[in-house]
Amino acid sequence: SQGGESLLMKVVASGDLLTAEMLLAAGADVHYRRADGTTALDLARASNNQDLEMLLVQAGAAR
Repeated sequence: SQGGESLLMKVVASGDLLTAEMLLAAGADVHYRRADGTTALDLARASNNQDLEMLLVQAGAAR
């Protein structure tokens, strides 16, 4: 859904590291932004989830 939340974003918001790893391995777009500009990395940071934050950065998410 254009401008909505991606599956990766929903998984990151729920704190599910294993599923996030699987989605990224399957080609999930780490650069996708919601209509408000929020990324999966923003969601990981907002929840202070350093493991997810590191995973997303390693996958190419912009710091």
